[in-house]
This record gives sequence, structure tokens and C-alpha cells, in this order.
Amino acid sequence: MYRLLTKNRLESFTDGVIAIVLTVLIFNVKFPNNPSFSGALQVGNLLLAYMVTFIFIAAIWVNHHQVFARAKKINIQVIWANLFWLFWVTLCPSVTLWVGKYPMEVVPGVCYALVYFMWSVSFSILTNVLGQANSEDKTFKIGVLQDKRSRISIFLSVIAVVAVPFFPPIAVGIRFIISALWIFSPISRNHIKRGGASIDH
Repeated sequence: MYRLLTKNRLESFTDGVIAIVLTVLIFNVKFPNNPSFSGALQVGNLLLAYMVTFIFIAAIWVNHHQVFARAKKINIQVIWANLFWLFWVTLCPSVTLWVGKYPMEVVPGVCYALVYFMWSVSFSILTNVLGQANSEDKTFKIGVLQDKRSRISIFLSVIAVVAVPFFPPIAVGIRFIISALWIFSPISRNHIKRGGASIDH
């Protein structure tokens, strides 16, 4: 076990980074000085992109906690895999702002889809590395490593990248579908036990 950084400290660090990401995300939404519906429509696309991204980040934050609640130990590989995943999470506000301002442009849509594609890849890497660190824990293997949502997310993200040149808004639409996947099909309906406490799902 990597003793310089405990599992709880890694989770706390991750929580702090995600909190900053969400703060930066809302700072990108600036309402116009025009106090009318037409003024609100000017930021309609950006608000939509913000809503989808916020829901997605909230969903991944919950699932990140679910995964780490099952893990009994971490190592240096887990720490680096978590940092690699966080790198792609921190790019979310920038690509969200870009695609929100230019919803019908191909390049912002492709960048948006690519960032979230890499998020799916990096989260899959993180769960696999955690699985290696907890290879003796059958509960972790059954509850996390057999979960297929990361693979489905990668598949849908590839579709988004390919389809964006033909219809740029599909990047945000597919991201919304992926968010729903992570929200409405939790890792387990059973209790997740940690430190004697249980979390119901």
C-alpha cells in the first residue's frame, strides 16, 4: 500500500478538484445585460451545455465514491490513474464553454466529444488499476470490474466523435444519454459498506 497518501486523502483531494471544476463551470455562464427572453435565448445553448455537463460531473462524482467505497486499499498506480482521470475532468469547463458558444461548429463539438471519450477511457483504466490493487477482494471484482458502463460510454463516445462532423449538437446529446446511464444503473443495489456504515442505493 502506498502509505504517503491514504484512500481517504485521495478521495478528499478528488472531491476538492471536482468542486473547483463545478465552480469554474458556472463562472463560464454569463447572462447578457438585456433583461428579456431574447437575452436569455442568447445564452440558451450555453445553459444547455452547462446543464448536461453539471449532471454528468455529478453522476461521475457519485460513482467515483461508489467505486472507492468498495476498494479496501490503493497503491501508487491507483493514485496516478486517478490523476489521469482528473486531468480530463478538469477540461470539462473549457470544452463546455466552447461547444455552448458554437453549438453548430464541428471543431468545438469534436473537442467536446474527445474530452469525454478520454474521460471514459481514463475511468475504465482507474477501475481496472483499482481492481489490480484489490485483486484478492471478490466483492470488488463482482461489484465493480464486471460493470460494463465504462465500455458502453467509450462506445457511445466514439459514435459521438464520428457523428459530430455531420451534426455537431449530437456531442451534447450523447453525453446526456451517457449521464443517464451512470445515474439510473448504479453499480449495485446492495449496501456499500465502509467503516461499519452502509450506503443505500
